[in-house]
Amino acid sequence: MNSNAATRSGNGDAVMKTAIERRMEIVNIVGLRGKVHVDDLATLFNVTGATIRADLRFLEQNGFIVRSYGFAIMNKGALNRFVASQKDQHVDDSKAVDPNDLADVTVHEQSDDLAASGQISDQNRHIGQIITGLLDANSTIFIDANDMIRHSLDTVSDFASVAIITHDLGLMQQLVKYDSLDVIMPGGTVNPDTMQFTGAKMLNSLKCNRFNKAIIKVDGFNKKLGFFAQSEFDAELAKVLCQISEEVIVVADSKTLASSNAYWIGDVDMIDTLVSDQNLPDDLGAYLESKSVTVITANG
Repeated sequence: MNSNAATRSGNGDAVMKTAIERRMEIVNIVGLRGKVHVDDLATLFNVTGATIRADLRFLEQNGFIVRSYGFAIMNKGALNRFVASQKDQHVDDSKAVDPNDLADVTVHEQSDDLAASGQISDQNRHIGQIITGLLDANSTIFIDANDMIRHSLDTVSDFASVAIITHDLGLMQQLVKYDSLDVIMPGGTVNPDTMQFTGAKMLNSLKCNRFNKAIIKVDGFNKKLGFFAQSEFDAELAKVLCQISEEVIVVADSKTLASSNAYWIGDVDMIDTLVSDQNLPDDLGAYLESKSVTVITANG
């Protein structure tokens, strides 16, 4: 996999980024490479060495990296806190940030009713087991994120040794704690509302890869028209993943599948497996199986 997370335009010039984007990508790059030199980062992001040193000073003061003789070295144990702090506090180059303000920041994930109650449901646990059971050791997997995927994977105690690529910062936060996983992020432009890397350059970087399996989200299904997404970018991402993956797995709850959305992803034959909850209608499950889709539902 290409660990170069810099985003470049077609003419080879680095695209200018905000402080939050640059600092997130610095953490990602240092995490992938183990260490990286100030000069390399300055070239990568097309900024001055002074700007990079200010970024590294900010990251070091908050414990995210360690600086040593011109190199930045990852403090992996603090990565979770970095993502949590940036999720609730968006920064840009024009605003000064007091590092002390980040000390007590907590992550407020969007929750469904089961997770909001503080109870880890048997359903989420079972879906987590189903998803991990589909991951073959030494394979390369792309995982998109919706509430069902996040809550289910949060119940998993261990993973096989796989490389996981995700564009979702919240999911990355969950996964980096597992030593058996190589967690990689493709870069791109950070959407501060979803805390995901988005944009054409992120999609183009994905096209350079091939995945053994892709676990994707959808936001609607129609027997005549197929699968739908709630945004144009989500639809385009799903289409790209279907093209570059050996096997496509949709994880979606029954209520979501019954929804309607405007952005078309593809026909039913674009997927290989559907993982859903126990409330999936029998007729829908039978229809999908008639189209050679493997249907797996959780026991409630």
